[in-house]
Amino acid sequence: MNEQLEQRLVALGEALEIPQTPDLVPAVIARLPDRRAHAAWRPRVTRPARRSLALALAALLLLAAVAFAVPSTRHTILRVFGLRGVAIERVPKLPALPPGSGKRLALGQRIAVDRARHAASFTALLTPHPTATYLATDVAGGRLSVIDGGALITEFRGTTIPIVLKLIGPGTQVAQQVIDGSPSVYLSGAPHEVLFMTTEGAFKRERVRLAGNVLAWQRGAVTVLIEGTHTLDQALAVARSLR
Repeated sequence: MNEQLEQRLVALGEALEIPQTPDLVPAVIARLPDRRAHAAWRPRVTRPARRSLALALAALLLLAAVAFAVPSTRHTILRVFGLRGVAIERVPKLPALPPGSGKRLALGQRIAVDRARHAASFTALLTPHPTATYLATDVAGGRLSVIDGGALITEFRGTTIPIVLKLIGPGTQVAQQVIDGSPSVYLSGAPHEVLFMTTEGAFKRERVRLAGNVLAWQRGAVTVLIEGTHTLDQALAVARSLR
């Protein structure tokens, strides 16, 4: 991403102010039959709440800027309703990877399996017999990676603001479905790019890597990415083994 554009968007998140919402509660209460029963309830939009909204808006602008900073990526953002923290964009051609990137995993620090369930800010899901677990603090709330045989399961707390950006080219197929009542999307075919948003609220091109088939699934408050499987059935088997 162009550094000047990134700096301007970050500054926008800190400087943007949302106008004060008019306090309409007194006028509404005055028309109610029992005014005293409701007089104590006076919700107000506080400055912290307005600032949080401003930062969320700035983060969404930053997400769009990542895609539009490279002319060849100007295309369609795919929506998977109910899947939180993941944005998928269909592009005519994947931009060239930065030097030194590619298929590197950057999983974070290896931790003991018996620590993994509560190592991040959420209760993680584990397969029955994981091979290894890793914790990274590069995203808000932490990112847990679980290795089980040839499968890689990445977990983080799902948020309304995307913290994972997936760029897919024409050769990648997209299949949306519901798994045990929760939304999911399966990307297969040609490899796609994966970018993680940092805790500072920026997507870093130098942290991009290529991924193969992946199942993205929302399980309660946790967003799960399953890679390393060859078919959708294999990915579903891993997903349903998580507890």
